[in-house]
Amino acid sequence: SVAIRGNHMIKKYAEDAYAAIGNEKNVGVGVSSRYMLRSGWVLVGDVGYSTTDLGDAASLTRSADILFAGAAVEKVFGLWSARVRAGVDRSDFEASGFVDGIGSFSLTGTETKPAGDIEVSYTTESGMTRVGLVAGYHTLRSDISPFAVQQRTSLHLTADHSFSESVRLGMIGIYGRGEYSSPSIGGGSDAVAAIGTTLTYVWNRNLSLQATYRFEDWNADENIRESYRRNVGELALKAQF
Repeated sequence: SVAIRGNHMIKKYAEDAYAAIGNEKNVGVGVSSRYMLRSGWVLVGDVGYSTTDLGDAASLTRSADILFAGAAVEKVFGLWSARVRAGVDRSDFEASGFVDGIGSFSLTGTETKPAGDIEVSYTTESGMTRVGLVAGYHTLRSDISPFAVQQRTSLHLTADHSFSESVRLGMIGIYGRGEYSSPSIGGGSDAVAAIGTTLTYVWNRNLSLQATYRFEDWNADENIRESYRRNVGELALKAQF
């Protein structure tokens, strides 16, 4: 089987100071192919691409194009399932301009980094409740100005319950750590601990609507940004073909 995915995301801040460095436009596409062996193992090939423009400041240019290519194996062991994916992230990025306290700088380049994730899940006999754990390492666009990309290690614990074929409620706990580096302006790291809930309504096998609430606690090195806490609400329409 073949699955095609895509997303278009626009993020805007109400305050001009945050909009200048934090507004974001992102477009992503991807395709994966699955083949099941007689033994029950599933082989997966996966390719994804995203392009992002960051910030609206005329004095600062930030963008990142990231290509992922990899392969995965999956297997169901009774009520348990496991998935291991490995590949590479190739990023083309640019962060250049003038920032108070730093001066003029340019962080343009191309990097290829290893990437992957491991997922283990358990589903009850009724099939209505599922618990999962995902650990991953990837190159992602940066949330911190003036950097354009980050290397992020993440751990996600999820639990969801289906009340019917159309309605599903989920809980999620997240820990993530991002590493930022630059030969000209130095680097640092940030970490987030978060907990949230999702409510999903499924119209059919191709279309669903998801509402999300999440509380996030961010801690960062003082030289890259302030630590803070925030409440996040999201509404997403998802299509899969």
